[in-house]
Amino acid sequence: MPSADVKEQVRAPAPLEDAAAAKKVLEGLVTAATRPETNRLYRTVCRWWEEIKVLVITGARTGKIEANNTAIKTVKRTARDTATQPSTNRFFS
Repeated sequence: MPSADVKEQVRAPAPLEDAAAAKKVLEGLVTAATRPETNRLYRTVCRWWEEIKVLVITGARTGKIEANNTAIKTVKRTARDTATQPSTNRFFS
């Protein structure tokens, strides 16, 4: 089943040095599968290729990034002391 091979190729972890070769293999599998969903998947991979390379290099995942952003915002709020300021809204004071 060629479409299953495409899915497994996308999921297979590869170091950045092998990523370009893995993308070529994926292209061959997509061509062999001749299915609209595999073509769409390959187009998506091509569109997001730069971001995928960054992910492979840094290993950053969305959860880690969001946690860091939340921590940064908390530090900024604390530094500006906005967390303890009384509300200036006359309806909620």
